[in-house]
Amino acid sequence: MVANDGRALLAAAQRGLGIAMLPEVLARDSIDTGRLIRVLPNTHGPVRELRLLFARDPGQRLRALIDFIVSALPI
Repeated sequence: MVANDGRALLAAAQRGLGIAMLPEVLARDSIDTGRLIRVLPNTHGPVRELRLLFARDPGQRLRALIDFIVSALPI
């Protein structure tokens, strides 16, 4: 199966349709609950860069979003 939507690949893997290479942030809950298991723990996909651009004073709501994104991503 080829898909450009990680959620579709996650759903297929959860239904037992094969192995999927998924971002950690997308698969974490399924792994933690046992719906998925890691089969190649030392294999990693391509690294993608993420940049957050914002004004000098982002405000409370934007600062909360930035903090959430940073905490959700493995650094």
